[in-house]
Amino acid sequence: MPPKKRKIEEDSNNESPKYVAGKVARHGANPPIDYSDPLNPDSELYRDDWSIPRFNLFVTYTLDHLRETYSTIFKDFIKLPSRKFHPQYYYKIDQPISINEIKNRDYEYADGTRNFLLDVELLAKNCASYNEEDSLIVKNSYQMVNYIQFEALKAKNVERNYIINDTIKTRLISLLETLIEATAKKIYDTIPDLKANLQDSENDEFQLSEPFMELVDKEELPEYYEVIHRPNALNIIKTNLENDQYLKIYDFITDVNLVFDNAFVFNSSTALIYQSAKALLEYFTFISSNMFNELKDLKDRGELTLDIEKNEYEKFLGDRKVDERHVIHEESEDDFDDFNHVEGLGNGYTRNILTEDYLLGPDHVESMRSKFSVSNQTPILNEKINKHVETPKFNILKSLKNESVSEQFKKDKKTYELVREVSIFSSKGLYTQGINPMQGSKPSCSQNWLEFNFIGKNLNQNENIFTISVDPIQTFLTVVAKVNNSNLKSALQLNNDTIKPRVENKKHQPTIQQNFNSGSLSTQDEKNENFTDSETHTENFDIRLNEGLNLLEFSCETTNIENGEVENNNVMSKETMKFWINVFP
Repeated sequence: MPPKKRKIEEDSNNESPKYVAGKVARHGANPPIDYSDPLNPDSELYRDDWSIPRFNLFVTYTLDHLRETYSTIFKDFIKLPSRKFHPQYYYKIDQPISINEIKNRDYEYADGTRNFLLDVELLAKNCASYNEEDSLIVKNSYQMVNYIQFEALKAKNVERNYIINDTIKTRLISLLETLIEATAKKIYDTIPDLKANLQDSENDEFQLSEPFMELVDKEELPEYYEVIHRPNALNIIKTNLENDQYLKIYDFITDVNLVFDNAFVFNSSTALIYQSAKALLEYFTFISSNMFNELKDLKDRGELTLDIEKNEYEKFLGDRKVDERHVIHEESEDDFDDFNHVEGLGNGYTRNILTEDYLLGPDHVESMRSKFSVSNQTPILNEKINKHVETPKFNILKSLKNESVSEQFKKDKKTYELVREVSIFSSKGLYTQGINPMQGSKPSCSQNWLEFNFIGKNLNQNENIFTISVDPIQTFLTVVAKVNNSNLKSALQLNNDTIKPRVENKKHQPTIQQNFNSGSLSTQDEKNENFTDSETHTENFDIRLNEGLNLLEFSCETTNIENGEVENNNVMSKETMKFWINVFP
């Protein structure tokens, strides 16, 4: 007799799934639903006022695309529940809503984006109110909301969703490492008003990101993969970033957000890992916003080029009013050689010759042509109309002649009469060393001395402000001012501080003395010459500049002098020269 075949025993370790698909109605009273407040009020989608053109088209495209991609999640929310099989649903839920109803609504109005996001969240709120909190359909509803908000986040920031280049890639890696190394103390020091509730806020050793570094072990927690449809971890994101798997910045940002959103979906809000995920997400949002500010500064300084994928949302982010004349339609084999539907400046197939005022806009040209109707005109007149439409051109030179000019620009040029010359130069030793280097030494390859001479008769008092830039080695300068009369009162100020003139040696510089009783001038030098009012008076000043911008002002004025005193009310005329001197760091 042949032996009986033994029946293979089924593996008793195969446990049934913890979560069951479908609706799991609550027993007892349903929790109330807040229709006006979002699930996450701190999200930038609600914090900022934003809108995009053709928003209805964006809603339809996004919902259809996500419904096809994640059909297992979206299938329970496409239509309203059946009144025949779930009549109690309409007794417990005051505002039923479905994806099809959201697609049919109009959101292109003020605050329409916010109402769209609230309608999407209402899908999850109604589901959580009607079903058991820990049911699979509730967790699917929250994941559905997250996926829709990820697409809205990309659309909102389409203008800064830059293509990742080497510079941006380096900054994103540094950003991710900062997030990974974050501790409770570091997060609280960065964000004092943190919304998350961390138990040990002074802990600076344990990294909060440790539970999120690797994927959840399937053997230890198999039900995790029954709930979460897109598992992710920080180490996976880092590997993808280093291997150039992300094309744009918000592909990376939404992946990081997904790691923490999965923790929100699977865990209870009272769990420690839920609070850690909430703190890390808030910290990541803060440091990523600083990164965008740094990228903008680099772009403004010309140190970085930021490129955008222009075709990403071109269908629904373009202008509302589309001029069909500038739209290139899809070509078929029948009309491949027909370019009459394309109107451009250089394609060679433009139907009409461009008019002289084409750049003024098509509306202006059409208004000019509408003045002439070709329906009842003679052939001669038709021929004239087909020619260029002559329109008057704007002549800027005639406009300047006809417009009134302000009086401040009509002042006559007035040369300097009191100030003969002001010279600004660096140390004479630097100049001497530059032209006559020491024996055996090499001459300097760079100019380390300077000299500026401002001649009064060649300058205009109405344009008396000058700018000079000097190197750090030239902070010690000498100012020599020559005025036409020794009776003149002159002064030099550097950054509002008065500079006293240098006291010259009598052997080299004559000393001018004034006899106030007689009104005559006398000098004592080697030749004992007498100076008259017409002779030049020279003063030397030594100044030291600060790093950065310095204001140097020289003034000269005539006064009436009686009994050795100068009366304040007897200032006859005053001339000034101002110099802005910038010392490079």
